[in-house]
Amino acid sequence: MFASGTEKRLSDKPVETQTGYVLALNMNLLSEDLRRMAGLRLADRIAANDGRLGTGFLGTPYLLAALTDIGHVDIAYRLLQSTKYPSWGYLVDHGATTMWERWNGDQMRGDPSMNSYNHYAYGAVADWIYRYAAGIDALPDDPGFHTIRLHANFDRRLGSLDFSYESVYGTIRSAWSISGDLVTWNLTVPPNTKGELPVSTDHIGSFKLDGRPLAKSGRIHFLRQADGNAWYEVPAGKYAFHRYARRITRATSISSRRLEHDERKALSWICQRRRDAFRHPSKRKNRPSSRRGFRYSKSHAPAGQTLEVTLGDSLVAAVMRN
Repeated sequence: MFASGTEKRLSDKPVETQTGYVLALNMNLLSEDLRRMAGLRLADRIAANDGRLGTGFLGTPYLLAALTDIGHVDIAYRLLQSTKYPSWGYLVDHGATTMWERWNGDQMRGDPSMNSYNHYAYGAVADWIYRYAAGIDALPDDPGFHTIRLHANFDRRLGSLDFSYESVYGTIRSAWSISGDLVTWNLTVPPNTKGELPVSTDHIGSFKLDGRPLAKSGRIHFLRQADGNAWYEVPAGKYAFHRYARRITRATSISSRRLEHDERKALSWICQRRRDAFRHPSKRKNRPSSRRGFRYSKSHAPAGQTLEVTLGDSLVAAVMRN
């Protein structure tokens, strides 16, 4: 008997799993360059699994956070709202009013030894909803929501979200909605606390507070520029932020005629053919309309060239060529 619990030695060939990438990203085991590529491979694994999650007790609690942190919040939201097996939506569609131990607990009623209908493990998704969708997060060096990390992620498919938390200082509230191209974010920061708001430098021009650009608002204070974000201090009070959804106007050089309308198929198609974009430049001459939301860019660096393809605001493919 081997340490793996098997009678035969397992193959030395690496096995790629969603959970393997999720844990490596969540535990910060990778350098920044490897994190980027691990995020792409995680997106690949999900696309190869018909756009479905493939994680269990160990990986599921961190799956959506890992995707969001690496720039794939669109995939995180797609998994959150999926009703395909396995998914949280599948549980709801099949009568769940609590969190099940098994994704297919409705089909395993004859096995009571491992079929709890009140099992929190997969319920850890609520942590992502509070921290990433609503954007209400605590800081490890100032716990108890004395300083609140504000980093809501808006999603047109969800449409709106209204979240409140009764902290020891009072009610913290984050409520956002999307109407057309306008995002409205109502925020309450309770007395004797403050918020830290990171705004991507790519989006800062589209954010307004009380109808004014953030830089010209006297209600919040600029702190620093770091990690591609402008950081603002948000004192206690009630706020109404507005963000105009930025349209992608720069077209990809990859022919749109061959892209499927379904985003999952499009993402898989791009990832499979990303190297061809370098090897066969003659095939990149038909520009798609900007409404598809794809963008292609190429930057030069000492190590070589980087090809990046994005879907909306999320990186879905990157290849280095020396």
